[in-house]
Amino acid sequence: MCAIVLARCCPSSASPLTFPLASADIGECVKVLRDTAEDEGLAPIPIFGNGDAYDWRTYWNNVEASGVDGIMIARGALIKPWCFTEIKERRDCA
Repeated sequence: MCAIVLARCCPSSASPLTFPLASADIGECVKVLRDTAEDEGLAPIPIFGNGDAYDWRTYWNNVEASGVDGIMIARGALIKPWCFTEIKERRDCA
């Protein structure tokens, strides 16, 4: 299934592990992955995007633009450990 998804998402990419994607491309890959899993009768899996989310607005904008289930936080949590509360409550805490 992975080969099918990668071929549909990035047919001209020499290395699917290293190509850069814009949010629209990620959204298309998410759609193809979910459609393929459904067509194959597989259980859905959560899809997470790579972060740089330092506040709740960035987090939710990226989730909505790409269609992923969540965004990894990483450095955002080191800089603002309360960012998880901000994301959950969709508000600024500081």
